Amino acid sequence: MDTISSGKIHLDIMIKNIFLNLKDLEMACREYFLKSDMDLTAIALGVAAILVTPMNYLDYRYYGWSWSYLAAALFEVAFAVVSIRVIFITRRNYQVKTYERWVFGWALFTTVSIILIVFGQSNRIIENILFSQLLLIAIYTLMANRLAFKLIPALTVTAACLLALLLSREASFANKYMLTISFLMVNTGGILLIAYNNHSKKMIYESHNSEDRLRRSLQTLAITDPLTGIPNRRSFFEQAQQEFSRFERIKKTFCLVMLDLDLFKNVNDQFGHLAGDEALKEFTACILSSKRFYDLLGRIGGEEFCLILPETNLDVGRNIVSRIRDHVHELVINSPKGEIRLTFSAGITCAHENDESLDDLLRRADDALYAGKNKGRDRIEVNS
Repeated sequence: MDTISSGKIHLDIMIKNIFLNLKDLEMACREYFLKSDMDLTAIALGVAAILVTPMNYLDYRYYGWSWSYLAAALFEVAFAVVSIRVIFITRRNYQVKTYERWVFGWALFTTVSIILIVFGQSNRIIENILFSQLLLIAIYTLMANRLAFKLIPALTVTAACLLALLLSREASFANKYMLTISFLMVNTGGILLIAYNNHSKKMIYESHNSEDRLRRSLQTLAITDPLTGIPNRRSFFEQAQQEFSRFERIKKTFCLVMLDLDLFKNVNDQFGHLAGDEALKEFTACILSSKRFYDLLGRIGGEEFCLILPETNLDVGRNIVSRIRDHVHELVINSPKGEIRLTFSAGITCAHENDESLDDLLRRADDALYAGKNKGRDRIEVNS
């Protein structure tokens, strides 16, 4: 009894998963697979166009040189031209909606054509129905499209062919029976194939997204200070070099500011390293809220930070750093061992024409910083 119940549960889950996977894929997923889907569809449409030749030969064998043959040949040429035209249109307009609509239009055109042929050539119903089943296989296997865009032409062809079989006097009972079974098998297999393909595409797309997120995360980690979330030393100096190169091109000056927290070792010793880390994060947040949105802040050492102030002279730069210092003076960091208050010393310099590299600015800013340290800390020193 338990085995039967378990089997029913597994069957219910399998059926549920099939129906879930029959839902149309998200647009982003369809865009991701568009190129491969177009390649498969181009194969299907190309083969359909090539099949015109053997079909035309069969028409000639049946009708000889007659108006019926010429009409059939004209239609077959039109079918081949439409198929090739759809291939070129979908490839030229590289968009999901364009691809889906044109392929659906081709499927409807072919569906109507097959219905006319099946009912108009009752003496050739067996071979025409076999040809229609090739279309069904192509729709289900080689044409990636939305579910409705597949089922409408596929089920319409199936219903029309089964009706033609039922009314036919040419087909034997055995032919009717076998062709009916084959239609059921093709459609059932096709629907299951849609569910399987959708599931596979979802898995591949989700795996791609996971890898992409991981890659972006690693790239972010490579350029970001993990504690404060601002650019790390390497990333900051790369961006600072870009600003210096911009200065060399257009001669618009900028300020470089080096900041160092005063006696930060005492904070770690007195309050602990966890509290020290929290203080660094709060200090960073304070600067970020005080600077201009386009100013660049980076952490270049343990308690050392650096600022780039684009298109800024020394007077404006000093005012910005003074505003930051005032906000830091108001900053209170609570810890289990008491309140933490911070001060910093800063050295400011400005780019000028005699500078040969970014190192010249860094050297002047560093000298100004240590001049502030030597004068008692909590100072802003300028080195022009």
